[in-house]
Amino acid sequence: MLKKIILALCILVTTFCTACNQSVVEVPESLTESDMEIFLKVVDKVNSAESFYTVTEGETKTLCINQQISARRYVIGDTMFKESISYSGIIKLATQVYVKGDKYLVRESEKVSSISSVVWKDTATDIGKEEYLSRYGSVILGLNNYVLNENTIDGLTLVRENERLVFTVNANVETSTIYMVKEMKTSANSSKEPIFSTVKLTVTTDSSLNVISVRYECLYKIDVAILGKVDCEEDMTEYFYGFNQTTEFPEKSFFTQFL
Repeated sequence: MLKKIILALCILVTTFCTACNQSVVEVPESLTESDMEIFLKVVDKVNSAESFYTVTEGETKTLCINQQISARRYVIGDTMFKESISYSGIIKLATQVYVKGDKYLVRESEKVSSISSVVWKDTATDIGKEEYLSRYGSVILGLNNYVLNENTIDGLTLVRENERLVFTVNANVETSTIYMVKEMKTSANSSKEPIFSTVKLTVTTDSSLNVISVRYECLYKIDVAILGKVDCEEDMTEYFYGFNQTTEFPEKSFFTQFL
């Protein structure tokens, strides 16, 4: 009789443990973190970083012109410096901006000989907050000048490549670009804001969600003084460095005299 009771108990325990094991084999999809939630963590991580700097290289194609683009950006607390250079045989533009406290400084170029050769003016002008935001949309202390959240992203996919995460983001051409259109109007010296038809961002991070690079592939129309209204194809990549380690930028001593 005792042997039968022990055997019955063993069968009961085995059945219970098997059921437990089966219940933890798979986590329901509804309980996992979505690709959008992970991406928004990436955006928040950059936005909350104490400091970093970026380097951007690429080009914009229009008609038979390849407009070379080069930029540097430094973020240290609530202070930002950005240098933007745009060069082709027809259009040659370069600007530096520096924002610190209530100062919104702009430094123009004297001469742009190439994408890597610029003679800068020896002065900077404080244009004030209202004018700065009118020209550039926002002070870019985070990922970029696009508005990226669950309401401005039309589509998003995530692919894991070894130790990296690659997000492909299709942003809404209107709601995500409210700041960018102002910056591009200014940088192109245009009388009108551009009209986007495609905003595609490829954001690559490491396994800790630190951004490594953002590739921008955009299509838009814009009025250019010399060329009129033209279709443009932008392909640029911004590389991110020095998270929470960046303390200086090369032009700091120049701009400090105007604070």
